Amino acid sequence: GHYYRYLIAECLFAGGLSLFLAYDLGLIRLFPPALVTIAFYSRGRAHWCSLPVAVTLFALSAGNSVSSSLSHTVIWQSLFDALIFYGVSYALQKGALAINAIKQKLALIKEQYTILEQYSSQIEKMTLLEERYRMARELHDTIGHTFTSMILGMETLKSHIHSNEGEAKLQGML
Repeated sequence: GHYYRYLIAECLFAGGLSLFLAYDLGLIRLFPPALVTIAFYSRGRAHWCSLPVAVTLFALSAGNSVSSSLSHTVIWQSLFDALIFYGVSYALQKGALAINAIKQKLALIKEQYTILEQYSSQIEKMTLLEERYRMARELHDTIGHTFTSMILGMETLKSHIHSNEGEAKLQGML
């Protein structure tokens, strides 16, 4: 919608101004900035329209009059210059689009890296908790087994102790 209106307005305004400056004021070759702008902001199929219009306007602004602009030497030189300007602008546009795409991908990568770091931190915490619970369970089982073994061992000693004093000490430990 607005993009095509902008492109048409740019061609009419910049091209018209360049033609006015070339023919009425004698200021030739002021069209390259307009050509660069038109080429840079044209997208997709718009290049099929903007390229011929921009090159034609550039060629017409090459001389002091329409007849001098249409001379064989000036026409070919102007067409070549216009195509060079348009090509450089097109390359700049593609470079800018590539840089923007890289910036977007970098932002996405940073976001995903942050999420991955958080996930890694949570996994590490869960692993530490599981290890702590495992060690506590093993320690509990080991201590329980040791106490049970000691109590059973002392119970078996009861029948081997014949003195009252030894029996009292054993009963105190149990």
